[in-house]
Amino acid sequence: ESWNKITVISTGNEAVKKAEITYGTDISGENPEVTQFEYDSLIFKVRKDYTWDSESHKQIESKYAIVSGIADYSKTEIVVPSTAKDIYGNSYPVKSINNLSGSSKVKTITLPEGITNIYNIQDDTSLESINIPSSVKEIGNYTFGYCNNLKTIEIPEGVTEIGEGAFYNSGLESITIPAGIKELQENLFNGCKYLTSICI
Repeated sequence: ESWNKITVISTGNEAVKKAEITYGTDISGENPEVTQFEYDSLIFKVRKDYTWDSESHKQIESKYAIVSGIADYSKTEIVVPSTAKDIYGNSYPVKSINNLSGSSKVKTITLPEGITNIYNIQDDTSLESINIPSSVKEIGNYTFGYCNNLKTIEIPEGVTEIGEGAFYNSGLESITIPAGIKELQENLFNGCKYLTSICI
């Protein structure tokens, strides 16, 4: 594409409306700021963290990546890297899985240490195996919904929150809930017709 950003201005009976559409990068300045990129057949978005440095009395900015989609739906195996690189060679630690849903072919998903949150892997109907790293703290609402071939999953002790309907209509046969989970959310195992063992 020859453009990265366009600004649309419309007028009418209402006040002037301004909408900004960004594709991939912000091209202002000599060093483009990447907001989204593809790497290892996955789509990543860049996010920012801010911490306060007490010595310099300044706010320190750091960047990380989240997985926001699958770029190649023909893959039967997805290996999420611990770091992802944009087209300029900048590296970002991968901290969250926000979307790996909708694949009818992927059978195995491998996640790296450093991931803290997992959301939206639902409708991966062929998924048979996924590891949950010890760094994970949260599994979001309906994360594994309709993963019909996912029969077992090991949840590490570090997980403190499992969202509503996280395993809704999945193929789970057995599961162990770690001690860090203090409350079981609604519809957690709703529709899990093969589930015979829950260890709490």
